[in-house]
Amino acid sequence: MARDWTIGVDITDIVGVAEGDADNNDAIAVIATTSGIWSGSDIMTLSTLSFTAIAAGASCNNVLRISAGKFAVTTENGKIYELTFATPSSDPVATLVHTDAGGLPITAIAHAAGRNELVFGAGTKVYTIPVGGGVATERADGITIAAGGGLDTDSVFDLDYSPEGWVLIFAMSDGSKVTAVATEDWATIDTENLPAALSASTPLQVNFTEETSTWMVARADGELVTTTALDDWRAPAGASAVWVAVGHNGHVATNDNLTPGDAWDTYVVPNSSDHIYALGYGKDENGTEIFMMGTIDNIDSILVSSAPLDGAGTWTATADPGNVVNLRGLAFSDYGSDNSQKVWVGGGSSGEIIRFTNGAWSNYDLGTDNIWDVATDGGQNWVVATSEANREFAYWKSTDNGATFARSYKEDWVSSAGNFRKSVGYGNGVWVATNRNRIHAATDANFASNTWTLAHTTTDHINDVQYGADNKWMAIGHARDVYISADNGTTWSQATDIPGSDEPMSVAYSDGTWVVVTNGTANNILVSTDHGTSWSVAASTGGALIRVAVNSILPNS
Repeated sequence: MARDWTIGVDITDIVGVAEGDADNNDAIAVIATTSGIWSGSDIMTLSTLSFTAIAAGASCNNVLRISAGKFAVTTENGKIYELTFATPSSDPVATLVHTDAGGLPITAIAHAAGRNELVFGAGTKVYTIPVGGGVATERADGITIAAGGGLDTDSVFDLDYSPEGWVLIFAMSDGSKVTAVATEDWATIDTENLPAALSASTPLQVNFTEETSTWMVARADGELVTTTALDDWRAPAGASAVWVAVGHNGHVATNDNLTPGDAWDTYVVPNSSDHIYALGYGKDENGTEIFMMGTIDNIDSILVSSAPLDGAGTWTATADPGNVVNLRGLAFSDYGSDNSQKVWVGGGSSGEIIRFTNGAWSNYDLGTDNIWDVATDGGQNWVVATSEANREFAYWKSTDNGATFARSYKEDWVSSAGNFRKSVGYGNGVWVATNRNRIHAATDANFASNTWTLAHTTTDHINDVQYGADNKWMAIGHARDVYISADNGTTWSQATDIPGSDEPMSVAYSDGTWVVVTNGTANNILVSTDHGTSWSVAASTGGALIRVAVNSILPNS
């Protein structure tokens, strides 16, 4: 949108601003207007700017720094000029490097320094050309992408590059926008296997910052989605969600395709007499991504697998974590730049905390009766949900990556507090924890001050809670009730009951899909793709199930 700006000189119809340096390394400001370029060295006051007409017969619509002394400006009729500045006060030499035969506007442009290319969008298509000019190569077509993703693209809205690949934002015909991630060689372009946060609340801008090697997508709701590893935003080529469910007598069910009617593979792991109450996904001491399960036994009670789809033989026992029985919760934090800072934390009915880091387990007594569940914010903060003596329950927190815990919140005398499952989860800056029929929430700031708010009281006691995406949480109850929060845990409403007669035990989320497992043997895996409005039976595995997880390191973003 054109703007009027008066600082030192009158400049109207501004469409873009770039800052850099001229060939002589003096700082330079370049301001694109619809009719041409203002440029000069006095960036603070903009009082020494001079004007150069660029786009005769067309309007400029964007400007981009390429390198020292070199900028690019685009036009509404599909032209790209390269501008070369010897000094900030000299007029630029303008060279036409691209003309689109169809005359479509150049809607977005970026510099792929590692490839010495300019990448730009015109209409629904993305092209690259060499810096300095050359043949434009079509790299992506929003219409082609739409054929696979069910999208109706209208134009390329924004894009950027890093040596890891490309991130694109397409504007849709209905006014919404969607993000796509391409590999560096354009071999694959993914819109379906991305974190939902990338396309939530209308993505408006994408940038890669070389100084910090950080990708950023800015959204209309004011949220900024960031990563320093583009692989965190896309599934590896050919990869899909891997779901693992575990339960009684070593029973395991796995699936990587939730298509209705697609069978879940089942098998029994070593220690087949044990019930499996804990399950999580994370990394081992070498950085290999693994599922980890915990059984009720206290001898060889932790099993890990990096390929659970391949059967029981892939699960191996880790070192004995020590004096812990009835392990009920396991979670992983990917915090830190080296493996020694990445930890697993678990707990069980003995009140023991177990902690795995740098290839070894340690354990200590928390001083409570039962630890029911464990969650982390992916940094150094953790919460465990516990029950204590005298029918009390409490949430304990750690701010040193699980090395120590202190009580954060306690509620006195809750009837039969020790007989009901407790759960805790983290997502989108909020902790949600439950005890019996109570749902408590704490923002990051409230977590710091130990302030937990009673967000909802249910008619059923809650067995599990999980964050999904787009501010949505789900809690599942003992009597198959489902509760949904669409405002990041602040308020809750009841959704459609989970069908059947068995008790729902655990819920997991990935890419718009919620999966619930029950302690029955038939119709014991259920799926919702509309946030609990409707449910369908995914499988009957023949064994009671207690936990379900997907190959995504929590918390969901």
